Amino acid sequence: MKRAALILLLAVGCGGGSAPPLHDNAEVLRWAQPPMFADNTPLDIHRDVARWDIYCTYFPMPVDNDIVASVATPDNLAFDLALLRQYGIEPGPDGKLVFLRCVGIDNQQSDYSAPVEWRN
Repeated sequence: MKRAALILLLAVGCGGGSAPPLHDNAEVLRWAQPPMFADNTPLDIHRDVARWDIYCTYFPMPVDNDIVASVATPDNLAFDLALLRQYGIEPGPDGKLVFLRCVGIDNQQSDYSAPVEWRN
């Protein structure tokens, strides 16, 4: 049974936000767009965000080559992790940690988000 209900609140380098509800047996990574940058400047997702990068690893801190996908359309604050399976990227028997990173239109990257566990 797949129990990979995942959610991230991307507060890295930004502010808070409210998280979408969890769904049982989903392999969808969902996150909320923070309303502010760390300096309290309003964040406009259409103007300021180029993409969201998704990283998967077995380790508590990802590195750049752990990137597995990018969500290029800022309106879509969700990603179906099941799409990665066709490329041989799976959580494995012990699961993997999934991280997000926001990339601005100026190519600056946020810190990594807190990890979420992706399990079979």
